[in-house]
This record gives sequence, C-alpha cells and structure tokens, in this order.
Amino acid sequence: MKNNRGLSDVVTTVLIILLAIAAVSIVWGFVSPTLKGAGEKLSTDCISLELMPKACTITGTTAEVTYQWKAGDGLTGVNVAVSDGSNSAVADGTAPSSVLGTASQTVELGTTVDSANAMASVVAVTSTGVCSAEGAVEIPCTVSE
Repeated sequence: MKNNRGLSDVVTTVLIILLAIAAVSIVWGFVSPTLKGAGEKLSTDCISLELMPKACTITGTTAEVTYQWKAGDGLTGVNVAVSDGSNSAVADGTAPSSVLGTASQTVELGTTVDSANAMASVVAVTSTGVCSAEGAVEIPCTVSE
C-alpha cells in the first residue's frame, strides 16, 4: 500500500521562501536600471542654484539678455535662450563673478525667432553639466528700433 502523504511543513516553507526570492529578483531586474541612472542625472549643484533673467532687449536680429546669479554654489557658466514658443536661439554665456552679481550675453536670433513674441530664459551650467531648463523663469523681450 502506498503512503500518499502531502508535503511537509518544512518543504512548503522552503518553497514559499524560494518563490519570494525569485519574485524580488525579477522586480529588482526591472527597477535597478532606472535607479542607477537617476543619481547621475541629478546634481546637487543644480538644486541650490538660482539664476534670474533681468532684462532682454532685441535690436535687429540680436538679443541682449542680462541675468543675475541669485543663490547657490558651483556655477561655471550659463545657457541663455530666447524663444518665441516655436523657435529658439541659444548662446553660451559667462557666469557672473559672484552671487548677486549680474552679467549679460548677446544671442544671435537670425530670422527664425519672432521678436514680437520672444521670451528669454537662463539655465545654469555646473562642473557636472547643464542643469534642467524645466521651471526656468522666462521674461518677455522688448524690441528696440
């Protein structure tokens, strides 16, 4: 006569633990690449830096953008952008010499940017790269004849 006993409690527990470890390994395989790249994209310098465009004047096909370094450390340069919503022109600018200092940069607009609808913004550049332009303050440009 055969003994038709079920699995013992110990074997059942071991199988459940192995299934849980397998599930965690599968989830980690999907989540790990996302988490590894997140730290590289975020720089603490960018969090503390604050730049503010102060004035933008367009004369012909060039714009003169004045900006101020309001707060933070690690500023090595700036990207100055003038955009009409569809087209934009960008120039690399120099960082002001100190916090609360100002600087200005000329941006060549060419014929693609509509000066009547132009807006200027400034994005920080640090030793680790260019900060995100998301949330950058934009100011309207005035046209000088």
